[in-house]
Amino acid sequence: MDKLKKPIAIALIAVSLWSVNAMDQRADAHWADDNLEWAKQMKIIKGYPDGTIRPDNEVTEAEFLTMYTNAFNPKALISVEYPEHWSDAVYNYAAQQNYPTVGFRDIDKRNVPINRTKVAEIVAGSTGVNYTGNNAIHYLLAQGLANGKVPGEVSVAAYKGNDLLTRAEAVTFIRNVMSKGLRELKDRPFTPSDVSQLPPLPKAETPNANDNDPVEKDGRIKVDYSKAINKQVVDSFDFSNGKFAFSLPELPEGFTYRLALGLDYKDGTWEYLNYNREFVPGKSYSIPVDWSKVKKGSFSVGVDNIKTNSTRVITVVSYPSMEVRTDVGY
Repeated sequence: MDKLKKPIAIALIAVSLWSVNAMDQRADAHWADDNLEWAKQMKIIKGYPDGTIRPDNEVTEAEFLTMYTNAFNPKALISVEYPEHWSDAVYNYAAQQNYPTVGFRDIDKRNVPINRTKVAEIVAGSTGVNYTGNNAIHYLLAQGLANGKVPGEVSVAAYKGNDLLTRAEAVTFIRNVMSKGLRELKDRPFTPSDVSQLPPLPKAETPNANDNDPVEKDGRIKVDYSKAINKQVVDSFDFSNGKFAFSLPELPEGFTYRLALGLDYKDGTWEYLNYNREFVPGKSYSIPVDWSKVKKGSFSVGVDNIKTNSTRVITVVSYPSMEVRTDVGY
């Protein structure tokens, strides 16, 4: 196992595609950097007076409402002449739209972190329906306006409605909603919507990993096959009880796995663990990790061609957001 730990020179890391992924975990990087930059360009977020974004801070109801309204209808925020709270304008708009906030009548609750269920209720309401609780979550999942936090699972439970939202997760959530085609905020009906009209939840995609011929004529692994294998590995990830555990499916002859971990610790240090062909396909493994000391992490997996030393498809899972990204090479 190759193991790098700060302050070893970062230049040593940039020797392979896996190492580039590891650099995403340097002290000044964040898994949502692209989304945060997008949000700044769109004027959805402005940051704090000291110039910081603080992406891992929990977002309050007032902050989320402001971000969400800025994304779709910033002109709706009419300034209040004698405000009691900086967010009076956005709460006046939310009340006008009948959005289910807790801070309109109780100013103190505007500064309380918002959970994912309340976000679902507000977002669902902004599309012109009136669902609450698990029904609001179901509606977002069925419409493709939200994703669960468990890779490969589309369910109300996997959405984790009681979890709080960070600022980074909030802008990622909003960007996803916009990418699904939502362009304007509608009034939320005063009458609850008919639960029987909720569409069924989509089934999680399960690509075929049992391809009879998973290798191209030129010896490269097929992209769809590699994606399916990576998904099986990611679905097996277990971050509980002081460990990082996973299972590796069998692979065609001539191929093995590359797995890399980038861990950012709360004390400001980080380390990169590159398991280059150390794991045998068809077996399960468990790596000790003290999650109480980890601020964030990145876990990369791919199928490696032993002869050419190349990895065609890389899947990266970010911790603790559980955001999944798949990159396809040549």
